[in-house]
Amino acid sequence: MKLKKIKISQNKIRKDVRSLLSRIEIKIEDNSNLKKKKRSELKATKSDQDKEIRILSRELTQWKKRVRPLVDRHKASVEENKKLKKQLLETQRIISTLEIMNSPNKSKTVIDLNNYRSRDNLQKIRGIGPSIEKILNKYDIYRYEQIANISEYEIETVARDIKGLKSQIHREDWIGQAEYLINKKVSEINQTD
Repeated sequence: MKLKKIKISQNKIRKDVRSLLSRIEIKIEDNSNLKKKKRSELKATKSDQDKEIRILSRELTQWKKRVRPLVDRHKASVEENKKLKKQLLETQRIISTLEIMNSPNKSKTVIDLNNYRSRDNLQKIRGIGPSIEKILNKYDIYRYEQIANISEYEIETVARDIKGLKSQIHREDWIGQAEYLINKKVSEINQTD
């Protein structure tokens, strides 16, 4: 009987071992299948990522191609704007000179800006020294009449070269001084006639 019990127990143990082995094999196969599935998913996501990277790379290249002409066009428009500003300043200077020449209350003498003797000594105006006179000459301002009739826009333009010049022009009353010097010059001319 003992032998029979041992055989039954052995059979039971064998059966349990087979059952365990079969479960282990199933688990191993499941794990293997799971690993294969994960690998294929990773390959798919990597492939998707590579595809997305290629798409984004193409878009970036297209944007670079679009942006470069826009930047070039912007630079060209900035240069054109600078040229137009220079032309505007020159036109305003010519207009102010013509207004001075055509003014009814001023003398009708024609100003020859290239003739040094026809220029006024701007340094007689308080606040104008040699360096500021050179800057004014750079903007073709040579006569008291030009300073007396200077527009706010022209003041802004000249004041860009020297910080604080705009406030100095108003503080030292260059316009009033220029008008005084014009009247003084006219009265001297009238006295000699």
